[in-house]
Amino acid sequence: MNVSTTGMQGYEYQYKITLLIYLIHHAENLQLYVETAGDEDALLALELNNVKTRIQIQVKHEKGSLNTVKLVDWLTHFEERRDNASLIQRLKDKKDDIVLFVTRSRCSDETVFLNSEYDRLNFHVNLKLSREQKQNIITALGQTKHGSSKLMRARESFDIKLAQTLKQNKSLEKLLSGVVIWEEFSDAKVDSTIVNILTSKHQIASSLYPSDQPHIASGFLNA
Repeated sequence: MNVSTTGMQGYEYQYKITLLIYLIHHAENLQLYVETAGDEDALLALELNNVKTRIQIQVKHEKGSLNTVKLVDWLTHFEERRDNASLIQRLKDKKDDIVLFVTRSRCSDETVFLNSEYDRLNFHVNLKLSREQKQNIITALGQTKHGSSKLMRARESFDIKLAQTLKQNKSLEKLLSGVVIWEEFSDAKVDSTIVNILTSKHQIASSLYPSDQPHIASGFLNA
């Protein structure tokens, strides 16, 4: 997330989501990194079922319907100044990685199969896609647009080649098993969820949070 394109409100939303994820998993043997080079908005490293897993976290403050085209747009986010290191390629190369999208948007019928409860960060089990779902995703991946510069055209060529490789049997299903979406996470829901966790799991009395302050979680970002 870039403050020049999302504004300070979007940036605050990103850091609250990061705080929320830490609060959910704080008791586990984890490492949490924020905006490190080569990674996404945040990176959570922990063990899932005795397997060391890296969870790449992308926070999306935008609202609307999350359809196939939008999902593919998110998945084709490239590392800075790279034309062969996108988020979807990372999922393909690193079988134990998970990508978590936290968004204010609502999943459409096209993407709801990737939706999960906010405290769940496991792989989807036995994920099955219809022929139409697969074709729509492959088509969207082959038609991504990044821009007119040499770098952006190279990224588009990379996406087209990747789309061809994902036509192989079950390749796409295996890849998308590592994509988790937390949908409809409004600013108010983020705040209330953080407070609920602080109250229920950390024994911090809810009376400490004045009801007339809409962004009661903000203070913890500077703690």
